Amino acid sequence: MSKSKNSMSSDEIDQFLTCARVGRLGLCLDDGPYIVPVGYVYDKGKIAIHSCVAGKKMKALKSKPTICFEVDETFSDTSMYKSVIIKGTAEILDKPKDMIPYLQLHINKYRVPEGFEPYMKKPGRKRDEELAEVRVILITPIEISGIKFGRVI
Repeated sequence: MSKSKNSMSSDEIDQFLTCARVGRLGLCLDDGPYIVPVGYVYDKGKIAIHSCVAGKKMKALKSKPTICFEVDETFSDTSMYKSVIIKGTAEILDKPKDMIPYLQLHINKYRVPEGFEPYMKKPGRKRDEELAEVRVILITPIEISGIKFGRVI
């Protein structure tokens, strides 16, 4: 892919993916494309998404693990925007020992940072039942591109 003056550097892409809060996961269903907004974490060059064990997203990933993942940010007047698009493959993690490190990263990003085990001991939490109903989707990028635009208004 050729670089334009609006291309983001690798460091800019890493910072943007680390800080952004919502991404969009693009999947292929039998009857056409499907896109869903997701919370995610970016760790060591991979995207990790927390998901339920079943549903349209998981069914699609099991049959076609090739994905597209997008994150963007813009001002309402479009005087500034950033967008990162990742093409890659998804792996579904289902063993607690594999999922917990990524679930910990989600807790740190979206909740008050504290250890996984203390978090799961809070009132109303049912650790084993919840782990049985959750999966982590781990995306390994094959291609990453990012663009940015800003103008003085």
